[in-house]
Amino acid sequence: MTGTARKIPGAGPGFRRALRRQRGVVLVIVLVMICLITVVTVQMVKGVRLGYYEAANMRDLLKTACVAKSGFYWGQALLDEAAAPYDALFQKWAQTDVLSAQLSALFDDGHCDLAIEDESGRLNINRLVADKGFNEPVKGVLTRLLSLPQFGLEAQQVTTVVNAIKDYIDADSQATGLGEGTVEPSGYKNAPLDSLEELLAIAGISTDLFYGTTGRPGLSRYLTVYGDGRININTAPRPILMSLADGMTEDRAAAMESFRSRESRELADPTWYRNVPGMSSVTIDGGLIATRSRIFRITSTGWIGRMSQKVTGVIERSGGPEGTGGSRILIWKVCE
Repeated sequence: MTGTARKIPGAGPGFRRALRRQRGVVLVIVLVMICLITVVTVQMVKGVRLGYYEAANMRDLLKTACVAKSGFYWGQALLDEAAAPYDALFQKWAQTDVLSAQLSALFDDGHCDLAIEDESGRLNINRLVADKGFNEPVKGVLTRLLSLPQFGLEAQQVTTVVNAIKDYIDADSQATGLGEGTVEPSGYKNAPLDSLEELLAIAGISTDLFYGTTGRPGLSRYLTVYGDGRININTAPRPILMSLADGMTEDRAAAMESFRSRESRELADPTWYRNVPGMSSVTIDGGLIATRSRIFRITSTGWIGRMSQKVTGVIERSGGPEGTGGSRILIWKVCE
C-alpha cells in the first residue's frame, strides 16, 4: 500500500530498547577511540617537541664546544706569537677581560671566556727531589710556603708534610726523618707526580689544605708538576714571592708586585728584585728564578645562551723570545 509505513516484523518495544542499547555502546566505543587517538596524538606531539629540544640542545652543545676549542687554540697562538724577552702580567696574554672581549667579538652567536695562567709562576713539586735526597732550594721554598699563616700548620706539621711529599716522589721506600730502616707508608708512588691531585694520597694533606676553603686559596694554587723548576718572578703570586728566600715578608712581596706591574720596568733580568725598595738585604737563589716562561695553562669556556662548555689544557711553548718554534699540548680536557 503506497504511503503506508511497513512494520518490521518483531520490531516491538523490546527490539527498540535493544537498538537504543546498541547505539549507546557504539557511541561509547567511538568516544573511547577518540580519547585514545587524542592521547596518542598528544604523546606524539610531546615526543616530536622533545626530539626538537634534544636536537637543539645537541646543536648548542656542539657549538659551545667549538667556541671553547676555538678560544683555546686562539690563546695558544697568542702565546706562540709573544715576542717579548720576558713574560709579565701586564702583557696581552694575561689580560683576561680584554682577551675574552676580543675573542667573543669573533662569534656571531655566543661568546667565549678565556684565561691564560703562567704555570712557571708556581713551584714544581716534582723538583723537591734531587738524586736520592732533597733539592734544598726547592725544599726551602716549599717549607716557607707551608709555613705561611693561611695554611695554619705548626712547624712540626710542615716538616711532616714536606718529608711525606719527598717519600711519595723519591725512588726508595725509606721514610724520611724517621730513622734508618723505617719504611714509608704503603701505596706511595716512588716516582714523579703526573697530576697535583696525587698529593691527596699523602698523609697530612687534607682536602682543605689542598683545595682551600672560603676566602683561603689552597696549596694547589701555588704548585705545578710542569716545568724546569725555575719560578718566573714576574708572574708568581704573592705567597710564592714570600717563600723565595729567608727574610721575605708580605710587605716586601707586595713591593715586588708593585714594581713589576709597570711596563716601564726592565724585567728581563731576574735580579731586578734588588732594585725594589727594602729588598737590598734579601738574596734569592739565582737557580730558582727566571723571567721567561715556557709552561702555560689555558682555560676557555664557550657560551651559547645559558649553555657552556669548558676546555682546559697545559701547553709548553718551545720557541725562543721571538716566538718561533710553536708549542705543544701537554694535557687537554673537555668538561661540561
